[in-house]
Amino acid sequence: MLLAIIICKFLFTDFTNIYGQIQSGDRLKLWTSTNIDYEPLINEPQYLVDVVCQKVGKHCYIFFADGATLPSQSLIDSITNVFDNIYYPQLTTAFGPVPDEFDNDSNIIILFLDTVKWGGFFDPAQLMPDTMIYNRWHKHSSEREILYINSIILEYGAKYFSVIAHELIHMITWKYDHSPEPVNNPEKYWEDSWINEAWAGFGTGYFKYDFIPWGPDIEYINYPKLSFYTSYMNDPLLFLNYLFDQYGEWDFIKTLLKNQRNGTEGIEHTLNELGYNKSFDDFFEDFVIANYINDTNYADGIYSYNSINVISCFKSPKKICTDAKLGLYEGQLASYAKEYFLFNLQTQDPFPIEFYGDENSEFRLVFISTNNDGDVLEIKSVMPDDLNKVVLTKDSVTVGSDILIMIVINTDDSLGDDELVPFSYKTLNPSVICDKSKYNEVSVFPNPVSQNFIINFPDHYGSTKLELYDIQGRKIFSKTIINNESINSQRLIKGIYFYKIISDQIIQSGKLIKE
Repeated sequence: MLLAIIICKFLFTDFTNIYGQIQSGDRLKLWTSTNIDYEPLINEPQYLVDVVCQKVGKHCYIFFADGATLPSQSLIDSITNVFDNIYYPQLTTAFGPVPDEFDNDSNIIILFLDTVKWGGFFDPAQLMPDTMIYNRWHKHSSEREILYINSIILEYGAKYFSVIAHELIHMITWKYDHSPEPVNNPEKYWEDSWINEAWAGFGTGYFKYDFIPWGPDIEYINYPKLSFYTSYMNDPLLFLNYLFDQYGEWDFIKTLLKNQRNGTEGIEHTLNELGYNKSFDDFFEDFVIANYINDTNYADGIYSYNSINVISCFKSPKKICTDAKLGLYEGQLASYAKEYFLFNLQTQDPFPIEFYGDENSEFRLVFISTNNDGDVLEIKSVMPDDLNKVVLTKDSVTVGSDILIMIVINTDDSLGDDELVPFSYKTLNPSVICDKSKYNEVSVFPNPVSQNFIINFPDHYGSTKLELYDIQGRKIFSKTIINNESINSQRLIKGIYFYKIISDQIIQSGKLIKE
């Protein structure tokens, strides 16, 4: 009888955490993040922090650093429950198991500490040998699976728990898409940051967790002077979602995860491996068109989304991503950025349209002809000549077109994140359809800023919101402001940030530098 009881107990015992030695109330010393993969903070000092375990879950340990704001036990229980029963099973099923590099303990440490630097952080160095991290970067690894979470998110309730899911996706995807890298790139131990952020944003959006930058309807907003790689995560996230919808869904995701090439090369190689033999620039152009029209009927739906509802720019009431001007227009674009121009062919005759791009950069143009209802009549892709010049004449446009959209795309991957290249176009008729002067009505100064900065905008804008994002696209500040309001920047560390000014009249974005 005793033997039978022992056998039954053995058979029905949960051994998933048999190696775990951590119990509620246990204290550890853990290293803070190294920031080796986050250049704006790489010079921040690293230190050991005393932490205490507040809860042991099925898949996690909830730790709080000494001095961090400690919430109620019910909130800690809620975090553990959401992680164990929602985030962990859904994300590991979709992306794969979590890494277990050193401690033979499948549980993940979720470490809450007070900081103003980020909402959440996954540090790949913690999953590498301490000796290696010290020899290469003079930092330290705790050699444990750790998700660093800013304890301030707990003040905002369960909606922000998905910051944890965001960082968990970073951890899982790092397991499959990191060193050993290809032979020609032995020094890099993580994927390009824009891919990493796209993974995390896609995963939290796909499973409809709350920490996503939009609701069920996404109104696409274009940032022509921000590189695709740094555009608040929006473009990379949508790009991954677009590729998911068009090129095999989870087969595409899992193939990309296994591909050790980085950035644009990894995307192109993955799609080619799946049988889609086009260049990255071709895929990117299709994505740019999809963000404008999102039409499931045209060209078998290649320019559309299936899993999310992106409001096409034509149907958007704000028309933020369209800009039309006749006469001479001079602009600038960042790497893999684009700008949309709308010409009303019923009231104006802009032809010929002559485009000139910087001769030392790379451009391509797309012309979309529609009727007044937004039905697409024709999409024409045009490569500039050797001098980066394109001339579009009236007889090359579909007969019966009411609207012509010209999309200027920069595909120069040699540009730095902050580098802009000029382009221009001119039309026969110098009259203006839509004045872009609204974009000059908002100013942020001083910029760079050391203490306070002021935002100036016309009084008729009414209720206006300021949002600040860090270099990885995480929203760190949001506030309704008044004209000429002084904003204190002392809590910001030195580095590059992006602001967004939002009103009923306009949405304007730009870069803010903290000295």
